[in-house]
Amino acid sequence: MWRTIDLVLRIIYVVVAPLVLVICAAIFPITGLLVSAAIATLVAMFGAERWRARVKDIPILGRVLGGMSKLGEFYNTHPAKPLVYYIFYPVLLPVILFMRVPRREFLLYRKLGALALVIIVGTSTWDYLHHWRPELPFALFLTSVIVGFIFQLLITFSMIMPLVTTFVILNQRHLRKTTWAVFVVAVLSGALGAYGAHKQHGMSINTWMRLKTRSDFAAVQLRDCLAEHNDPKTCGSENRGTMAVGRALFAGCDVLHRSPEDVDNALTVARTALEDFYKPDEAAEFRFYYGEGVCVIYVQFGRDPALWLGRDAAHAFHDPAKLPAAAHKLLKL
Repeated sequence: MWRTIDLVLRIIYVVVAPLVLVICAAIFPITGLLVSAAIATLVAMFGAERWRARVKDIPILGRVLGGMSKLGEFYNTHPAKPLVYYIFYPVLLPVILFMRVPRREFLLYRKLGALALVIIVGTSTWDYLHHWRPELPFALFLTSVIVGFIFQLLITFSMIMPLVTTFVILNQRHLRKTTWAVFVVAVLSGALGAYGAHKQHGMSINTWMRLKTRSDFAAVQLRDCLAEHNDPKTCGSENRGTMAVGRALFAGCDVLHRSPEDVDNALTVARTALEDFYKPDEAAEFRFYYGEGVCVIYVQFGRDPALWLGRDAAHAFHDPAKLPAAAHKLLKL
């Protein structure tokens, strides 16, 4: 009876997990994890021998991919633990490392971690060259990469291991139709998550870190200039961040003043101005509020207060007291 309950819970988990993973991927950089998860799932579905036979002739990668078949071989001699064991795996890890068989299981997943690490290094290098260098500090970039890798390891333990062991169990019990049915539903679940993430337009945490760091850097420069020269006009005109946001505000608000429903065009002209200081993916996250005689350009992440600049009929401002109640609520001020 307990085996049946565990299997039912596993199938439910496998259906839900891809949905969660894909939504997480829209916020956190877990591309390496998704690739590793897909490979591990296929290994579990095909079984060790069939997987090795299918990948052995692939140039260069064949040996690496074939080595992952050891996962299936391990579970042939050591049955997978119940689902709850893998869900709480990160908590149990300090104990598991001192136990021989559980430690072997843990080490078998190192190739998945190594593959994820290779992908992280590759994508992070590209990200640094195109989005961080030369304005943003390397130390912040390195911190984001390390935190991202640790996050991926935790998800590997609590989400990927239940996925893999579930397909291993289905394969061992020769439930081929059930295996493929669960796989198809899991793929559809992931597709649903991808569609939902696209509709919600979630900003990745890396993009937010870069955007906020640039904005903070510009604010510090402006503050230091004002403290030294006490000349708002000159300090503002010499500050790239202030000028970019100011031009974006006035260009977009002019469009909205003429045609309040033309938000897309307002964002297009605003983002063109923002790209004088921000990277294109950062500029793409800015939005407009327009109403009650006030126009605001803003960007926000999660529940954090927005970064914003407003404009009324006379001039630009950054005084929250001048904002209508609806804008206060939207910007979480």
